[in-house]
Amino acid sequence: AVVGDPSASLCSLLQLVAEWCNGCTSASEVLARSPAQLPELVALLEPSTSPSDSQGVHVRGLTALVLGTCLLQLPSQEDALVSQGRLMEILAARVGVDAFTRAAEVRIWLERGGGGAGSPAAGMAEDVAEHFKDLIKMQDKVQQLKEENTELRKLTTDEDKTLLLWKVRALTKQCEALQAQSDLLQASRGSVEVARLRERQQQRAVRQELEQQLQVLALALDEAEGKEPLRPLQQATESTEVDSLAAERDELLAVRGSEPGTQAAGFLAPLGFAPSKPNREVTAWEAAAERLGHQAMTLSMAGPAKV
Repeated sequence: AVVGDPSASLCSLLQLVAEWCNGCTSASEVLARSPAQLPELVALLEPSTSPSDSQGVHVRGLTALVLGTCLLQLPSQEDALVSQGRLMEILAARVGVDAFTRAAEVRIWLERGGGGAGSPAAGMAEDVAEHFKDLIKMQDKVQQLKEENTELRKLTTDEDKTLLLWKVRALTKQCEALQAQSDLLQASRGSVEVARLRERQQQRAVRQELEQQLQVLALALDEAEGKEPLRPLQQATESTEVDSLAAERDELLAVRGSEPGTQAAGFLAPLGFAPSKPNREVTAWEAAAERLGHQAMTLSMAGPAKV
């Protein structure tokens, strides 16, 4: 490496960290949980932040080796503070699994770090590569399971939608039937109300007619009562007329005394039994009042039962 080259110094530092994490589990956990160092290591794997020359390839390879060593040393429990799955999710989101695997398989530090093919570092790199391959397979299985789960959810959602559609249709038909029944009841109620209204109008007309007849009858009775003070004078006049008629009858009997008694009696009998005109009017008014009273009682008894 050239003296003063920052890429060479960074490669040396990454090689030292890789050796340190390989022999110390606590160092790997501290590095993976560090909020300052872990983002820097992940940023070195991104092509936009690392150099594009051969030194950049060395940097990305050594960084992938350091993170892979941390993956092997971290616990696999999901409830741990930083687990293998969590670190792999970070790498997949920031760099990508394929890019991370390619950077780890370069093994730059084995070729230029003085390690042979059969050194422990070479075996560690092979283990890291195998572990990455297993992680890739697991990611593929997880993706397949996610797709199957999405398909099942879609089928379940479609089935639920179909059931809901059937329920909505059934409820719609039930509502239409109830609406039809409500319309029929409303129509029947309207017809009953119309019939009752017509009956009330007829009863009101009959009542008004009876009231008018009662008013006429009351006026007639008042008129008849007003004529009652004149009856003694009329009776006196009538008695005088009867006396005069009786006197005339006696004279006629005396004149026609030679005729048989039966014939004269039949000829003169109507003169003593002729009814007076005021008596006939009073009798007619009393009969009319009695008929109207019977009609009023009949309608008053039949009216409330019909209403």
